[in-house]
Amino acid sequence: MCPEEYSPLLTLGKRLLLLGSPPAISILIQCIDETEPYQEFLSIIRDIFPECEQEILGQDSMEGRLNTFANRFEEKYFPLHCDFGDWMDGYGDLVYEIPITLMGIDWEDYHAMPGDYRAGMCLASYLFEDPTDESEGARIAIGEACAQHVPTEILERVPGKGLSMEDGHRLFDDTPHKALAMWGEVLFMSTGTLFLDVAREEQGYDRVEWDRGTVVELTRQWQIADNIMAQSYQMFEWLEKDPPAHFTEILDFIEKKGEVMNAEAPG
Repeated sequence: MCPEEYSPLLTLGKRLLLLGSPPAISILIQCIDETEPYQEFLSIIRDIFPECEQEILGQDSMEGRLNTFANRFEEKYFPLHCDFGDWMDGYGDLVYEIPITLMGIDWEDYHAMPGDYRAGMCLASYLFEDPTDESEGARIAIGEACAQHVPTEILERVPGKGLSMEDGHRLFDDTPHKALAMWGEVLFMSTGTLFLDVAREEQGYDRVEWDRGTVVELTRQWQIADNIMAQSYQMFEWLEKDPPAHFTEILDFIEKKGEVMNAEAPG
């Protein structure tokens, strides 16, 4: 059975044969409007995983085809937007752009961190300077949230207004605390991945069009982003097991590493 046997116009024809009276004009318009998006949908399938074409197009409904497409895509490439099934009203919604899950921490997320995010994330974030380049208000609020888990005298050992992203790399790269360097990249939206460097509601965000080369590149970026977040969350869990002791361990490490780096500096 060829794929064209599942097309919107053929579906319309079959419906007309079953009707005893002329169909509503809205049904006719819907079927005709879906013809071009359906052809684009078919082209996307053949471009990125032709081996799944028959399985996807063989589903009994448009919803079934879209859901099967999403399942097979995620198995081979990367996760699509978590609300994929809720806002897809037709083929046109899918073919318009790749529905990517954007996880960048923007101004709003950073300011909401004290009340909405886990303790380990707040502690790791407090080590770094405010990435929003504003007053210290948001970072002070994060510090106050951290004080619920770590004594103030320990928090006061954090250097100055916090570490820069570059400081994080110099201190933590290739060490047992390398996840902190990764988290610094996340905070400053500098991971080199679309998934972590663009926020959900960022204005002016350009849609990402379907193309095999783009899908392959985004798959590479997803593997990086997934590794960063996996190691970051392991670090959060470690901090939360014993916040005072483990945060002190990090601060001791920073101070000792800083002493070594200063001693090795020329002049």
